[in-house]
Amino acid sequence: MISLPEIVTIALYHLGGADEFVDTEDVAVRAHKLAPERFSWRRHSGQINLELVRVSLSDAKKSSKGEYVSGSGTRGWRLTRKGLDFAEQRLARK
Repeated sequence: MISLPEIVTIALYHLGGADEFVDTEDVAVRAHKLAPERFSWRRHSGQINLELVRVSLSDAKKSSKGEYVSGSGTRGWRLTRKGLDFAEQRLARK
């Protein structure tokens, strides 16, 4: 199963995160579209869990999770070279 940091990395890729910083909220909308059951509130499944997306982006920044993204909630998020390579390889498998 694909991890939450991997899903937000792919969402960031779809949003042009290889070339520019992308806001957390935009990543949240795309990640929810890719995997709604993984990024929804538990009791209100139609709602996006923004905190879970933010934590997943922060995790994707860590070396233990691949160092797929750089940035912050204030500045926005961008793919690293490793993140770009991961997203392209993952999407090529589909």
